[in-house]
Amino acid sequence: MIKKNNRSIILALAIFLFFSCEKNEINEGLGSYALAINNVKQSALQLNIFIDDEFKEVFTVKPGRATHVSDCDDLNKPDQIANNYIISSIASGKHKIEIKDQDGTVLKSLRFTIGNKTCVIQKVDFN
Repeated sequence: MIKKNNRSIILALAIFLFFSCEKNEINEGLGSYALAINNVKQSALQLNIFIDDEFKEVFTVKPGRATHVSDCDDLNKPDQIANNYIISSIASGKHKIEIKDQDGTVLKSLRFTIGNKTCVIQKVDFN
């Protein structure tokens, strides 16, 4: 009888621990990121994009406002979105994006945290 009670208690504790453990979705999986860049200048901008201090690419921003993106589903149509820098798969967690000019001067620096299967949309203006 005592062995049966011990097994029941151990089983109940195991079930309790299994369901009470929180998943940390911030550090698992992939998310999406978009940076809307408004360029009020008359000419295109050549911007160097760095993610977490690693160079990614040169991104050309045409004169004008960025296409308004309000929904994560909009990120799946990059050909219909103007002046938005999109990363369709980025590891969950904390990140830093830096925008530098051709000389390496930091023009903008932003931080963001992304979760599993979520998206973050940020905006910057260049006057």
